Amino acid sequence: MFKGNTILVTGGTGSFGKKFISIILKEHNPKKVIIFSRDELKQSEMRKSELYNKYKKKLRFFIGDIRDYDRLNTSFENVDIVVQLTWWSFLSHTVIAAMVCWNFRAVSRITKGT
Repeated sequence: MFKGNTILVTGGTGSFGKKFISIILKEHNPKKVIIFSRDELKQSEMRKSELYNKYKKKLRFFIGDIRDYDRLNTSFENVDIVVQLTWWSFLSHTVIAAMVCWNFRAVSRITKGT
């Protein structure tokens, strides 16, 4: 499912996100993984990691907050799969609906082969 696809991971700098990204890169050969996070320090630390050095051609970092609809929408460009790992409790229904819609569209494109 992930092979050859561009994957956007929100909350990718958290402990679960880092492990998820590591597994995806090592076992599923994605085209690109975009790490969307508001934490510049954690993104900077990830750039210094062995994983980044090994897969730097496939990794992109995107600073942003998922509550910022325009920034989040921009991050969806040319993305095949969205993996939502950001904490949900503070999200408005509008943002959740937009993310669910994008997730559905991404998965639909993959399963239909378009």
